[in-house]
Amino acid sequence: MPAIKKTRPAKANNPVKRKTSLPPEPATAEEDPPIDLTPPANTDDTVSTAEVLEHVPCPYCDEDMEVMVHPADDGKTRYESCSVCCRTVAMHIIWDDGQVELSADRC
Repeated sequence: MPAIKKTRPAKANNPVKRKTSLPPEPATAEEDPPIDLTPPANTDDTVSTAEVLEHVPCPYCDEDMEVMVHPADDGKTRYESCSVCCRTVAMHIIWDDGQVELSADRC
């Protein structure tokens, strides 16, 4: 039995098409002014509604714990694990005039 020879179709001689970028447009005198991204100054006595990163010592191992608290947590108790000793800590959160009071107790 003669061996069957597989052949590939011949490639067409197509030139390679490359994308070219257009030159940048010249700047005009009427460009938009830069956008100011700084937040407005807090001129009144409103309470902040942003989350705050607080530090409190663990009641078991006395290592510093970082806790993100939000004004919506006012009056609540959250339970978190210490990242060092892995024990559960009760976090009591109180917001008073935009300031947070955070205490950590053993469970």
